[in-house]
Amino acid sequence: MFEDEYRIHETDEQRERERQILLAFTRAFGLTFRRTPRLSCYDADIIGSRVIALAEAKWRANVYGTYPSNRTYIIDVKKLEKIWALAESRGLDTLVIVEWVDDIRWALVTREANYRVTMKASRKDRNELPDRVYHIPIADFYKL
Repeated sequence: MFEDEYRIHETDEQRERERQILLAFTRAFGLTFRRTPRLSCYDADIIGSRVIALAEAKWRANVYGTYPSNRTYIIDVKKLEKIWALAESRGLDTLVIVEWVDDIRWALVTREANYRVTMKASRKDRNELPDRVYHIPIADFYKL
């Protein structure tokens, strides 16, 4: 039984960290953002003169480039598919913004990129099934 599979795992501390990442990103480009409610498939609308993108913000507790043999950032397939569907229905881009311990980088992610998909090993901190994940090449991320 995988009772943890449908539990909410996002803490207030994680949401605050995401807010800080979004703030750094939008300030760097003279934009603003609007947070989405808990349980939304993405973290924020990125706003210029109008909403221009949907963004997913992540924090990683390791230094950028820690895993040079892998050279990808992974994200859940179901999550990214939901974000893409919503963004496409609204004519918007999809961004993934990641803060590593030493760096913040962002990527414009598209279906057309045909990212590699694999099964990620089960998490050690949760009792849930393994996820299918997209591998976004680290080279696709721009330094903030």
